[in-house]
Amino acid sequence: MNYRRSFLGAVLALAAAICLPARLAAVPQSNELLPLSRVHPGMQGYAYTIFEGDQIEKFDLEVIGVLENFLGPKQAIILVQLKGPKVEHTGVVAGMSGSPVYLDGKLAGALSLKLG
Repeated sequence: MNYRRSFLGAVLALAAAICLPARLAAVPQSNELLPLSRVHPGMQGYAYTIFEGDQIEKFDLEVIGVLENFLGPKQAIILVQLKGPKVEHTGVVAGMSGSPVYLDGKLAGALSLKLG
């Protein structure tokens, strides 16, 4: 019986490994990083996350400011306001941490905190 479960687990892992890259390939991504020094209030950007199921969805955001040394020395955060029908109601919720954030088409960071 344990062999059967192990085999099923291996098959599911293989299926995920085959299908996941195809799903991620549909989401435009940039390997370029945006330096913190170029981030300023008013910048418009976007992020990707999964709200339910396995559909990756894009939503907009606007930079409110950069909080230098917020989490400690040389540990800044970029404060953003999320925009769109789903995120304006919920804000950042559990499970969204790590969702990539793009500004000027470049990777600026990831969602990680909810303030307020």
